[in-house]
Amino acid sequence: MCAIELNHRISLVAKKNFQGTWKTRKLEYYLVLPTGEKYYAFTRNYSTACYEMFKSGKNVNAALRIRSANTALMNLVKYMKHIMPYLAECYGLNIVV
Repeated sequence: MCAIELNHRISLVAKKNFQGTWKTRKLEYYLVLPTGEKYYAFTRNYSTACYEMFKSGKNVNAALRIRSANTALMNLVKYMKHIMPYLAECYGLNIVV
C-alpha cells in the first residue's frame, strides 16, 4: 500500500443511503473536485462518527491522516489508504509527489 497525496482542494463527502431496514444503512462517499464535479468513491456501513466527520466534506489529504480512538473512523482511513491510488488512476486525479 503506497501513500499518496492528491490535489489539496479535493474533498470527500458522505451521503446517507437508508433504503430498507435499519440494518442496511449505508454511507456513500463521493470525491468533490474544485470545479464542482462529483465522482463516486465507495460505499461503507453507516457510522455516526464517520457521517459527522464527512457530511459537509473534508479534505482528502487531511482525511488520510485522521487518528482517532473510534474504530469505524480508523477502519475508514485504512480503507481509504488502500483505495485512493485506484481512484486517482481511475478518475485521472492529480497526484502530488
